[in-house]
Amino acid sequence: MQLLKNIFGKRTNQTNNFIDKDTIAKADSAFNREEYNVSSALYSSAVYKLKKHKTNNKQTQLFVEQLKNKQRESNRLLELDKKQDPLQFNRWKLSKSSYLKAKQCPKYLFLDKNKKRERSAPSIKSKILFKKGHNFAEFKNVLDSGIEPSVIMGSQCKTPYRCDFVEYCKKD
Repeated sequence: MQLLKNIFGKRTNQTNNFIDKDTIAKADSAFNREEYNVSSALYSSAVYKLKKHKTNNKQTQLFVEQLKNKQRESNRLLELDKKQDPLQFNRWKLSKSSYLKAKQCPKYLFLDKNKKRERSAPSIKSKILFKKGHNFAEFKNVLDSGIEPSVIMGSQCKTPYRCDFVEYCKKD
């Protein structure tokens, strides 16, 4: 927001209605966290909102140009990230999957982050499991029907994880 103060000084009241300060602050924060895809989108949104009001104020035009420069810089750094590591162009983050990998073995997490190219090819069993992960339609139908499925308790209740609803299902 220092940019806003530098350009408008104390006379920001007349432009306050047009400037989305929250979006710009979030864009700056994302840029500082090196989340360039996020910062670029947020800067773009702020520019769009400012340009929508079609003000001829030179200070506002200068501010729009500064935001566009920040957006261009975000895009440039994002492209640089893509070139440096095409497998991880969106900056690696700790996710639920990576958390589970770390619980299984800390070395697994480290190698998954730093040496992806060393990974073994997935087994046929894993490939079949991955393919099943793309079949969302059957699950969508279960939810859309509004009817609780009738399923007999079995190994699926304990493997690979214990189901949180075992006690509920035992009532049936």
